[in-house]
Amino acid sequence: MAYKKTNNDRSIFENLLKENNKKKQEFLNKVRELLTAHNFYGKTIEEKTDFLLTEKGLKTIIACAKENLQLVEIGNVFEISQRQFTDIRNAHPTIYDAFDLGYSNRDTTVIDAMYKLAGGFFV
Repeated sequence: MAYKKTNNDRSIFENLLKENNKKKQEFLNKVRELLTAHNFYGKTIEEKTDFLLTEKGLKTIIACAKENLQLVEIGNVFEISQRQFTDIRNAHPTIYDAFDLGYSNRDTTVIDAMYKLAGGFFV
């Protein structure tokens, strides 16, 4: 017998999606506030790159990757084009490693949740 979606299933999914989007926007607003406090916006690409190489910049990249933001979304919040961000990431191993660290932490969280769900625990 095939599973038939009900309106309740759709509303649960829609609510989860709305909640996720709301959390994402709140996170992006916090990142923008941080960058504004550091006078990040309006700087040249070289000055932005220098900031990204600082501890604060690297932690921000890691946090963005943990929040499952795609490269284009991260570029948008930093007001750097995707092409420029890719070039910066490829030219600076520490920035590349920050992305990897953030994405690997995110993947670990997803895997842990899948194991819990498979074991009958509520995630």
